[in-house]
Amino acid sequence: MKHTYYIIALAIGLFLSSCATEKKESEPDVKAPRFSGYYTLTSIEETPITKQGITFNIESQKRRITGFSGCNSYNAAFTLTKDKLDITDPLSTKKACPAEAMDLEKKVFKNLIKVNRYTLKNGTLTLYNEDQVLFNATSTAL
Repeated sequence: MKHTYYIIALAIGLFLSSCATEKKESEPDVKAPRFSGYYTLTSIEETPITKQGITFNIESQKRRITGFSGCNSYNAAFTLTKDKLDITDPLSTKKACPAEAMDLEKKVFKNLIKVNRYTLKNGTLTLYNEDQVLFNATSTAL
């Protein structure tokens, strides 16, 4: 009989301790709202982009990036904390385009998932992998 009480007490103790455990998430970046906006890509890996109209529409509240990759529309989710930016693999439409546009799109998507931090200065958004500049984009009105 004592054995049964110990098992019940142990089960209740485990149950109560699991309820008390709080999952801590990273603190959201207080600068996130100013990160939101519509941006047009000006360079990729410091190579100027002039004619493709590649865009990033960043919605910080929804943690989404949508845009046009030079060939297809895309969207991706992201997480943003004080010191880190992580972007998921983008999902895109599957329209066929000229080879040059498709190659550029592949480069955009490949680099997008490498992004791990950003700076925003004077309307220019710069996305990095560590210290390597992956993208520069300028803020534009919708």
